[in-house]
Amino acid sequence: RHGEHAGRLLCPSRTQIGEYTDWTKIRECVYNNAVYSDDHGMTWKTANCVQVGTGEGTLIERGDGSILYNSRAYFRDGKRYLAVSRDGGATYGEFSVDEFLLEEMRIGCNASFLRVELEDIEEVQFLPEGAKDLVVFCNPRSEIRNRMTACVSFDSGEHYREAKVIFEGPCAYSSLDYDRNTGHFYLLYEKGTEQDDANPYAEGLNIAEFDLEWLMQEI
Repeated sequence: RHGEHAGRLLCPSRTQIGEYTDWTKIRECVYNNAVYSDDHGMTWKTANCVQVGTGEGTLIERGDGSILYNSRAYFRDGKRYLAVSRDGGATYGEFSVDEFLLEEMRIGCNASFLRVELEDIEEVQFLPEGAKDLVVFCNPRSEIRNRMTACVSFDSGEHYREAKVIFEGPCAYSSLDYDRNTGHFYLLYEKGTEQDDANPYAEGLNIAEFDLEWLMQEI
């Protein structure tokens, strides 16, 4: 939507560059990247490597037109790994680790990442003064896969606050969307019970629907 790359379609992806037999070896054999199209999806190009050892990432376009890539990683340190693109998602650099967003310690987990511009938010009165935008990040905020949590940022993902625990029990992959017409968020996620160790996500896919007022009421 911004600058010379306006209209570009950009999708996160993962590449395998070798064989692995365990979760230690995998960090040497995979990396995140992206695919992008400048002709409405007729043809696609592959972006450069984000960082070796990352997988299942998600990305947003920030207000200045840069792309912030937020990755699951296989380093067993409970951290999310970041990269920035300033050419519309074709190449990445400025690698860093987010010290606030927590990750499952064993092999990490897929997460959701969404940015909403102020012009698309009707209930801006619920945002803090000086907010540049609203970024919502959802994942199991725990050393294991439970406690599905929404964290929010008001400066394009530079700083976060924990906003809401959506579900306390076992949970895993998620996908977040925002309806500009209703002002509601929709989180699709894997949900389970503590009693079913054999199938921790026995309740299957669930949807949580919430609005900005609910998301912000404890901040």
